[in-house]
Amino acid sequence: MKKYIFIFLILVLSTLSAQEDRPTAAILYFTGDGLTPQQTKSLGDHFSTALDSTRKISVIAQVKVDSLLEMRGLDVSDCTSDTCAISIGADLGVSYVIAGNVIKME
Repeated sequence: MKKYIFIFLILVLSTLSAQEDRPTAAILYFTGDGLTPQQTKSLGDHFSTALDSTRKISVIAQVKVDSLLEMRGLDVSDCTSDTCAISIGADLGVSYVIAGNVIKME
């Protein structure tokens, strides 16, 4: 289900028109099945860079997301529910919060 939501979100973001005042997004760290934590983080970083390079959306720095989670006494792995993601997005004042699960397929 998350996979389809993730794909839908990407499609929606890809249809946004370029504007001077772009919508903003926060990317929570991706979780990974069959991947090391370093590989999962690297994929999340690549995704963030690619999304920001579309110039259709501004991506909030991961440091800012991490800082907010720390202030709440949470670790990235603690924020896995939709409710937590929505709350983080509201506190950051972003238009979108992106979370996902990356699965290694052989």
